[in-house]
Amino acid sequence: MKHFLLFLIAATLSLTLPAHADGEACKRPVNKHFTAADSDNDGTVDKAESRAMADKHFDEMDTDHDGKLTKEEMMMGKRHMKKQEQ
Repeated sequence: MKHFLLFLIAATLSLTLPAHADGEACKRPVNKHFTAADSDNDGTVDKAESRAMADKHFDEMDTDHDGKLTKEEMMMGKRHMKKQEQ
C-alpha cells in the first residue's frame, strides 16, 4: 500500500508538469496543486497533506467505490486529470 501511495502521489505530480519547459505554463499547474495540497496554508506540504491528496485522488478514481483501482479506473482517472490541466 505504501508503494501504491507513493506511485499515486508521483503520478499526480507528474500530470501537473507539462512536457515543455515554458516557465509560466509550468508554474500554474504546480501552484494549483500545491495550494490544494497545503491544507493548513503554511507554505509546505507535509506527509499527512500529501497522503490526504493521494487519498482524495484515489477516491475520485475509484468509481465503483470498492476500495480498489482497476487499470481502467486508473486510466480514466489519469485522462480526467489531464483534461483538468488543459
